Amino acid sequence: MQIPKFAWKLLGVGAGAFAVTFTIYFFNLDMKLLSAFEPILLRHYDRIPRDQHLGVQKQLRSQGFAAVLLFAVLFTAARAPCRA
Repeated sequence: MQIPKFAWKLLGVGAGAFAVTFTIYFFNLDMKLLSAFEPILLRHYDRIPRDQHLGVQKQLRSQGFAAVLLFAVLFTAARAPCRA
């Protein structure tokens, strides 16, 4: 049984794609490329104006530190394993 030409071409394209992705993975080329773009991305995102606060900061201001501390203690105590 003969394998058609398009099957050989499909197999070649698949092998080539595997070789390219394996090379990118083996040499960690995606992170090296991103590290080259990092200064550009940092400059872009540092210019964006922000006036947002984290939810914890709002909670500290509105409810007080004691309530947040009590919640944290109770939450961690509830999640701790019970040892007999």
